[in-house]
Amino acid sequence: ALAFCGDTDRALIDPGLAWLPTEDGNWGRVGGCYQRALRAALDYAEWNRRLMLEEVGRILERRFPDGVRWDGLVDIHHNDATLEEHFGRRVWVHRKGAVKAARGTQTITPGSMGTGSYLGRGLGNPASFSSCSHGAGRRMSRGRARQELSLQRELERVRAAGGKVFARSREAVLDEMPAAYKDLDEVMAAQADLVEPVRRFTPLGTYKDAERARRGRRSKGWRPEEER
Repeated sequence: ALAFCGDTDRALIDPGLAWLPTEDGNWGRVGGCYQRALRAALDYAEWNRRLMLEEVGRILERRFPDGVRWDGLVDIHHNDATLEEHFGRRVWVHRKGAVKAARGTQTITPGSMGTGSYLGRGLGNPASFSSCSHGAGRRMSRGRARQELSLQRELERVRAAGGKVFARSREAVLDEMPAAYKDLDEVMAAQADLVEPVRRFTPLGTYKDAERARRGRRSKGWRPEEER
């Protein structure tokens, strides 16, 4: 993208806003390759979520042999680029940390493991290109959260909300504790012209893996709610 913009003398406000064409031509073919790679990544992520959901479903059915009622599947990703029509033009809409909120579509706005999430209904606001926030958003960076937050105090806050946390290490959860995020209700109020709240969900349990575990150095399982 940077090479294309440089070769064709495209002025960029920021190098991070470099782009590729999707029409015919050599650069268009490169843009097409990027589109296909993006779709493949999104498909991979979707099937990964579905496999996890199927496993959760099997566990619930074993735990509740009388049956589990499923009200439907809501599956949404929040990093995407799609070709859409806005203001009478066909344009690429890049949603980073945002979700599509066309009129009547379902949306999800996560808060934190201690505050819950909202299932919503998009209002199709043209000013936001029919988009809304993906989540509450961070109040502090991961590094700042690790330095300033008290793990014990945050775990007590999660327990007070009726939830439990399961993790392999402290590092896996401290930077995602409730105090690290903005107030979910304030965020929903701020985007009241973008999305309508339908139902609020309260987390009963959260499982987090650590970066070191994903790199293969697995540690013994740890349940922070049991630490005193």
